Amino acid sequence: MYPLKIIILISLYLLSSSAFPLSETKSIIRENIFLKSEYSLALGSKNYVVFDLREKRVLIKAKGIILREFKINSFKLWGYPILPEPLTLIKKGSIIKPKRKKIIPLKIDEKGTGEFEYIELEKMPSRYKLKLDGSIWVYIIPESDNLLTKTLNLYSIMKSLLFTKPIGSLWYNIFGKKFTQIDIYMDKNEAKSIFWSFLEGYRCIIYNYD
Repeated sequence: MYPLKIIILISLYLLSSSAFPLSETKSIIRENIFLKSEYSLALGSKNYVVFDLREKRVLIKAKGIILREFKINSFKLWGYPILPEPLTLIKKGSIIKPKRKKIIPLKIDEKGTGEFEYIELEKMPSRYKLKLDGSIWVYIIPESDNLLTKTLNLYSIMKSLLFTKPIGSLWYNIFGKKFTQIDIYMDKNEAKSIFWSFLEGYRCIIYNYD
């Protein structure tokens, strides 16, 4: 039964390669890679994230089920194209990192309130960067809604064009690595939710046309 399935799949692949233009063949191959990648992540116990640049949305998923969906207003991609394969979030970085207050153990004669301070969603940053394995950086940038945000976004654009992208590409090329940077613009509250949900060590997939 399994050899028959393998023969059928190979036959379909050969037919698609000869019957469709090169661009369509690449699209089919990329779609197959994506489906296999998501299937492997869906088998795990942790949530995972799909950056679907084709549909301009970010999906928080578990077991293949969409838990949350966020809209991407626009994005810019610099560097080498990325295959839709599983990637790991190595670390998150922001100008101001959310921190809990230092918890000091109570003395014997002191009474505690029994309350534990959680970091609220509102305290999450809306502007941050995500370092993924494979020399891939994703910058989440809130859309401009006031003068301060516009100024910071302009600064981010200039810094990216003059420093981050060219220096990053040169640095990684020296060590024989491929550098990719993706700037994603979205609503600030949705950006905070992604920072809250996407934990270090979690996996993701970036799906783009190229």
